[in-house]
Amino acid sequence: MRILIAEDDAVPRMILKIAVEKFGHACLVAEDGAQAWEMFQSGSINVVISDRVMPGMDGIELCRRIRAAPKPGYTYFIFLSAMGEREEAFVGLQAGADDYLTKPFDPDELRARLLVAARVTELHRQLAEQQAELVPCLISFPTVVRPPTAIPCTSSDRDAPNADCMCG
Repeated sequence: MRILIAEDDAVPRMILKIAVEKFGHACLVAEDGAQAWEMFQSGSINVVISDRVMPGMDGIELCRRIRAAPKPGYTYFIFLSAMGEREEAFVGLQAGADDYLTKPFDPDELRARLLVAARVTELHRQLAEQQAELVPCLISFPTVVRPPTAIPCTSSDRDAPNADCMCG
């Protein structure tokens, strides 16, 4: 996966980068939300790991922009939250984040959360692929099936739930 780390503190940023690369992922790093947003727009990013508080554009705004961006595929978003800042994590989840990780992070926990991110992004990819396969079927569907008004309703149809949809 391609993972973007947005963290203004150099030490946790480098520790995260080393861990992500050790797990076999490509890694991009940004020092703030604005730089992360530029990187996100210029490439295919599968996962964003972002600090909540950064100078300029904070992690909340970055998350909202990513969620609103018309990009193909799904980007999994993980917020970093300092130990004991559960309310900050909840604010991030409400802004559209998928998960959060407390600092200092445990490498095994990071690996587990990245495995979840891989599963979720793969499921989104499969769903988009299946939807693309269905589009031609949906386009030809009206010519294959008679409209409901062409099918006479019986008295038992009129007693069924949602009968007004079927029988007019």
